[in-house]
Amino acid sequence: MSLRARITGAMVLLVVVTAGIFAILANRAFQRYSLPAAMTRLEGSVRNLAMDLDGSVAGAGEDVLALSLLPPARGLAAGEPLDAEALAAIFTAVVSAKAHYVQLRFIDVAGQERVRVDRSSRGGPPRVLREDELQTKGHRPYVAATLALPPGTLHVTPIELNEEFGEIQMPALPVLRIAT
Repeated sequence: MSLRARITGAMVLLVVVTAGIFAILANRAFQRYSLPAAMTRLEGSVRNLAMDLDGSVAGAGEDVLALSLLPPARGLAAGEPLDAEALAAIFTAVVSAKAHYVQLRFIDVAGQERVRVDRSSRGGPPRVLREDELQTKGHRPYVAATLALPPGTLHVTPIELNEEFGEIQMPALPVLRIAT
């Protein structure tokens, strides 16, 4: 092997070793400085999203409490007959104004839906369900939990997949329920 070939080989080896050392040092620097900074930014974003979610849940809870104080709901609490048409009109107005609301419904103490307004797609128009489309929801844990609370107290469920007629709705729709 000639001197020229030996020198060339040594130079290539020197360049490869230098590049390897540089890659190792750059990776360590990335892990030491960039990764923690990215984690801090991610934590801040998650914190902001959690505050947004808390605000949305609080606003929805205020809506539920306000709806419970309107004459059709107060009349039911006083033993008056259900004015389903008036309640449906109110629910339709609220669902129209709140694009992230999927359903508003009145469930009686027996667990039967009496009035329900929903939308078939995000931002789609609200629809009042016919009487034959209403479901019994008394078997659902959120109904029993709500009925066990004192009047005017909110029950907020964990986020879960929406069920219709005992089956998970497809495509899957995560929902958070707020009731009083």
